[in-house]
Amino acid sequence: MKLPPENPGRFNPPSVGFYEAMGAVVVGTKPLTAKATWSRPILSLAI
Repeated sequence: MKLPPENPGRFNPPSVGFYEAMGAVVVGTKPLTAKATWSRPILSLAI
């Protein structure tokens, strides 16, 4: 399962720490785009 959702408008970069505290692991990075001017981590959460 990937976190956050694919819609970059729904993701706040500082929230990565929260997801990691909940057990998510960074498995990659999406590059910046015109709409999201920062690179976005791709997170995985085992359930």
